[in-house]
Amino acid sequence: MIIQKWDGRIVSVLKDSNLLIAIITDITNSNNPEEIIEIELKYFFDEDQSLISEGSLFYWHIIEDSFGDLYNEIKLYRKTKKEIAQSIKTRRKIKKKSKKLFNQLNKEFLNE
Repeated sequence: MIIQKWDGRIVSVLKDSNLLIAIITDITNSNNPEEIIEIELKYFFDEDQSLISEGSLFYWHIIEDSFGDLYNEIKLYRKTKKEIAQSIKTRRKIKKKSKKLFNQLNKEFLNE
């Protein structure tokens, strides 16, 4: 079961240190601000290693298995930047509409 989700964008790759710097957005709780983090390259799948570069987009999930153990899954997106931009734009529209509807319903509920 996925218990935490982030989307990330690689800002810098530090091959000497086997690290990358990324900006991540919390998908699980959209109220959290973006964060700048360091991730060790070893956490990416082997098939993604040659594709890691500045500007690459990825997802990061914290997953709990059936035994209660937690593990990371970090994978580069295979979509084009245009497809990802459209997905982000759509997600933001949905979030904005949902927030507006929630506020409206909350206001109506409090006025009853």
